[in-house]
Amino acid sequence: MKGILLALAVLVLAGCATATSGYRFNANNVAELEPGITTAQEAVGLLGTPYQVQTLGTGEQVYIWQFVESTARSGLVTMDVQTNIQQAAIVFDQSGFMLRVQNLINVSPPRSMR
Repeated sequence: MKGILLALAVLVLAGCATATSGYRFNANNVAELEPGITTAQEAVGLLGTPYQVQTLGTGEQVYIWQFVESTARSGLVTMDVQTNIQQAAIVFDQSGFMLRVQNLINVSPPRSMR
C-alpha cells in the first residue's frame, strides 16, 4: 500500500508544461527567397503569417517570422527546460521587394546567400 501511495505521489509531483510564442512558419521555404526578386506578398505565401512587421525610418519593412517553444519537465528534485527557437527577419524595400536577410536563427539561408 505504501508503495502505491509513493508512486502516486511521484506522478502528482512530476509534471510537464509547454509555452509557445509567435507563429509556426515554413522555415525550409526561406531557401526560396531571392533578393530583388521575391516580394513581401510572395514571402508571406511561402512562409506564412509573420509574427511581426516593423517599418523603418527609411520606409523599408522588416518582416519577422518567429516561433519559440519551451518545454519544462520536473521531477521530485530536478527540472529540465528545453527551448527551441526559429526566426527569420527579412527586409523589403518600399516597393515590397526583398532587399536582404537581417537575421536567421536555426533557419537555413536563401540559396542565393550560400
